[in-house]
Amino acid sequence: MTWLQEDPLYIVLTGTLLIGGFGGFGWVTGKGWLWGLAGLSLLAMVVLLLIERRTVTDREQLHRTLEEMVVCVRNNDVAGLAGFISPSRQDTLEQLNAEMPQYKFHGCSISRRDEPKFDQNASPPRAVMDFAAFVNVDARQSQYDYNGTVTRGVTLTFEKEADGKWRVIEYSHYEVGLL
Repeated sequence: MTWLQEDPLYIVLTGTLLIGGFGGFGWVTGKGWLWGLAGLSLLAMVVLLLIERRTVTDREQLHRTLEEMVVCVRNNDVAGLAGFISPSRQDTLEQLNAEMPQYKFHGCSISRRDEPKFDQNASPPRAVMDFAAFVNVDARQSQYDYNGTVTRGVTLTFEKEADGKWRVIEYSHYEVGLL
């Protein structure tokens, strides 16, 4: 049912067809009760659209989190990125704090992103996101000794915490071939 919560197109198309159908038949036949059904269809469509707008699915939350993380990378905000890491994962936090100071980012964007792969049977639930990050980076202080634009593959593993937020429990980045 999350497809209904993530894409209002289905609500709008169904509502429009019902309103048009009931309204059209009401106009042609002169039966007022069909106009009433058209009005109820309009009301139902508005209510469903409001619910859809207020509901944030796990997939939407992960995509939003990823976009917020990209802003932190773009701004070289290590503390901001650390806020996305689960407090229970000191090893991941140490990895971040060891790596990030080696790089000076001048730009970052996502050039290819797969849909999150959820494991709702895990306790707590987990999700893995794979994507390609297109970065303009000065990495002369690192093992790469590079300054310029590069595409890196990134894998983030998230865990849903008790507060309902998805936080990173591990990450990796790697060289990618042609996309």
